[in-house]
Amino acid sequence: MLSLTPAIAWIFLALLPLSSRAAPIPAYARYSQPPFESEVRHGSKRQFEDLVLTETRTVTTLETSTDVVTAFITVAVSASVTIPSPTGLASVNPQVHFVGDAPAVADAETILFLPDVSVQVGVSVSAPSSSTTAPAPQSTTASLDSDTATATSELEATTEPDTVSNTPTSTSTTPDALDSTSTSSTDDSDDASATDSLLPLPSPTPDDSDPDDGSSNSTDAPPAIAATPPPLKGPIIAAYYPDWVSDTLPPESINFTHLDWVDFAFGMPDAKFNIAWDDDSSTALLSRLVKAAHANNKKVKLSLGGWGGSKYFSPAVASTSSRQTFAKNIAAVYKKYSLDGIDIDWEYPGQQGAGGNQVSPQDSANLLAFLKVLRTTLPSGARITAAVQDVPFADASGNPMKDVSAFANVLDWVNLMNYDVWSSSKTPGPNAPLDNGCGNSSQPQMNAISGVKAWTSAKFPVNKIILGVPAYGYLNPSSKTSLRQRSDSDPSDTLTFEDNARTPAPKSMVTLKDANGNPSGAQVQFNSIVDQGALILANSTSGVSNFVGYGGFTRFWDSCSSTPFLVSPYTNQVVTYDDPQSLNIKADFAKQAGILGVAVWDVSGDTKQSDLIDALWLGLQN
Repeated sequence: MLSLTPAIAWIFLALLPLSSRAAPIPAYARYSQPPFESEVRHGSKRQFEDLVLTETRTVTTLETSTDVVTAFITVAVSASVTIPSPTGLASVNPQVHFVGDAPAVADAETILFLPDVSVQVGVSVSAPSSSTTAPAPQSTTASLDSDTATATSELEATTEPDTVSNTPTSTSTTPDALDSTSTSSTDDSDDASATDSLLPLPSPTPDDSDPDDGSSNSTDAPPAIAATPPPLKGPIIAAYYPDWVSDTLPPESINFTHLDWVDFAFGMPDAKFNIAWDDDSSTALLSRLVKAAHANNKKVKLSLGGWGGSKYFSPAVASTSSRQTFAKNIAAVYKKYSLDGIDIDWEYPGQQGAGGNQVSPQDSANLLAFLKVLRTTLPSGARITAAVQDVPFADASGNPMKDVSAFANVLDWVNLMNYDVWSSSKTPGPNAPLDNGCGNSSQPQMNAISGVKAWTSAKFPVNKIILGVPAYGYLNPSSKTSLRQRSDSDPSDTLTFEDNARTPAPKSMVTLKDANGNPSGAQVQFNSIVDQGALILANSTSGVSNFVGYGGFTRFWDSCSSTPFLVSPYTNQVVTYDDPQSLNIKADFAKQAGILGVAVWDVSGDTKQSDLIDALWLGLQN
């Protein structure tokens, strides 16, 4: 959160002309934990360690019980220092105290240290005014002697108003190089490893600035209070619960064992920026879901939008007044149903999505402005997430943004919807590819590995990314025994294998159908594939269920995408889907890459034994 460059670096900078310094250096004491977390806000004491003072990294300990903090650092070197104003605080007053002869002026934002002048540089962070009488200030002073620097720190305490909180700075996790050994637990070990092509993910470039969003109408005043809770520690498993599945899976029947979050889908913004519902029974169902989840110590978010519910997102975030109205209406629903978070599933900012959606080139910039308003409108501790594509939000030109770091300041995580890459077709392709393993995809950016790389390359923290995975597949009118990667041909180098050679011949052939009785052109849930007899459970490998083809279907493995598919020449059907084996591989990738976890669309597609979610959980533990 706060940092002080070691003294030797300061001396080096002092020897450089100011014009040669690439960037201003913040002169702060660095605490290992933010001093504004809930226990501090409520008055309990907390120690903050790791105050870096000298090249030898001498550590001192400071203690405070307040959100009103004044910290001063004394340095005796020359440098140009910029003090950024932390967002979301009632007032931030950079202060300069000179030791000895003081220069004539000192700018509040940029402080020029003159040669041979010792100065104290600090930031006084004041809480909003409160009717509560403050107690006498408490202070702790720590001093260390050094040939090049002396540090003194003063902390002053007052009572804390209930509304004060802080936006902590999240630390990105840099994933190690991913192991090249196979994580596939299929029987045919001679096939190409599902993780052979996994590469190290780029680390996000640190950037504390909040770039201008470029919106002509983003005129919101800076929020007085930002309430982003501390980053979650993974791994976590989330799952969507659509409001149309209650007949087959009542909320009370959900197996919450390995779930951390459940997203209720969907609420939708209407033309007046209220929250509309798909059905009259949706709100009662939401209440039941919250009750069931909370009884199991799990949390619930309301997901807003979806493919068919994103029509009015663009006007809802287009102006200051619309943003405030939309945020207040969301906050009212949040409170009414005792929610734990809000998920923004806008499909898609700056892009058409479903027919009839309103679109503006400023959508992404306006979304960022809205999220800042929503963050200050919701209660402290509320989680805000976004369901996104494998590529970052579109800029005003329609291209993926190169810097989305500002979104990380207001979002707790993004869920990469890595599914529907190929829908139903006579030349089927993988629904949710892990990778472009054969290097010949016409959509090389639309896979899990490329998606994580794209977002981290755009400066989004890797530990704020969740990988979306499907519990469904597509019925394709085809008898192909390999999956396409390019849109115009089948690859000649796609490797396949049959893993059900020991399965006895079926007594009858199965024709798979979707929920509406259609044999092709639609989605089919994984548990429906099992229930209809096209898959049977053969065994398990390291606890991961192994389903094999049945009823005339043969299970093949697509090594290019690390996903299975079923083929029935008898019914001319190909099913592209994910199963416990492929989801376990995806979870293993998530673990290796250092992302926050996985999210399933949707929980009703799993078996009664939770074979899919159990496989994800096992992959995240290894």
